[in-house]
Amino acid sequence: MDELRERMTRVAHKLFLSGLIRASEGNISCRITSTGKILIKPSGFEMGDLAPTDFIVVDQKGNVMEGKNRPSIETPMHLSIYKSREDVGGIVHTHSTFASAFASSGVELLPVGITSLPILRGVPLAPYRLPGSRKLAMEAARTLGDKAAAILKNHGVLAVGRDIESAYRVASAVEESARLQLFSTLIGKPRRFSVKEIQELLELGKA
Repeated sequence: MDELRERMTRVAHKLFLSGLIRASEGNISCRITSTGKILIKPSGFEMGDLAPTDFIVVDQKGNVMEGKNRPSIETPMHLSIYKSREDVGGIVHTHSTFASAFASSGVELLPVGITSLPILRGVPLAPYRLPGSRKLAMEAARTLGDKAAAILKNHGVLAVGRDIESAYRVASAVEESARLQLFSTLIGKPRRFSVKEIQELLELGKA
């Protein structure tokens, strides 16, 4: 458990230092495989200031099992995803600038560069639902499906991975892909990878 808390803290600080998360916005969590419980960011804490002992342990119903602080408002969304995806061990939710611009405009994020490798299978767009609500939790899990990321309309980014570090890399890839697509649109027309090229890149990623 101590190691998990340390890893979560390192990722939280990376998210803050990279600019993917500002102040107390966004949230992260990971699955505690030995117990099935979840370790999640507390509500209202700035990501860059988090310490290992700040994280909260909740059970699969969202009940606080360890910790003195309130768990993230988006705990229902995290729990819904863990319930529907046994392969997910870590979740990162950000309001990163470029990806959030796509979320606000409802524009599809395209695979247009090799930085898109973690999200080549697509980034679906979930309809807007009130943050922290059960409806958002249900829609986020449904829209994510078997993908590595989803964009929450008028909200932000949802990224998942086999562990918290993998989820961080996916969140980073979403933001960089959004930045690349925006700049490509300003210059000309972005060229998306073909189905064949996507398959080749996916195979390359396995190597």
